[in-house]
Amino acid sequence: MALAEEANVPEREETVEWIFLSADKTDGSEEVCGKLKWYTMQCGIE
Repeated sequence: MALAEEANVPEREETVEWIFLSADKTDGSEEVCGKLKWYTMQCGIE
């Protein structure tokens, strides 16, 4: 899954809030969960 926001990932402490704020109003819960999953994989968070 390619995310347009990949190059603009903020500092870790702001990331979860950023993911929800950056989710378009038309994004469903699957899209938001996909962004969270992508971020946790990038940071090695399990």
